[in-house]
Amino acid sequence: KCNVMPYRATFPKDLLSIGTPSHPGTLPTILEYSKNASFIVCCWGAVHYKLKRHADQVENALRDGGFDLQCFGTTKALCPRHPLYLPSDT
Repeated sequence: KCNVMPYRATFPKDLLSIGTPSHPGTLPTILEYSKNASFIVCCWGAVHYKLKRHADQVENALRDGGFDLQCFGTTKALCPRHPLYLPSDT
């Protein structure tokens, strides 16, 4: 399990108050961990539009790396759904 940003919040908007919620080491770490995966389930949920570039950067890097990306469906904003907001039998 890897997070798009090293900071997490129950309400995505709360991430705006901490400045830059990303770290330069995040993307290389995600790509390194991904090398051992048969497929990747993206499930970062609804990212605030001011922070969406971080999720887009991760998704684009994984796609460019040829990784098989899956998700449990998408939000209205077309973000991969977060498991917390899915039925328990998903």
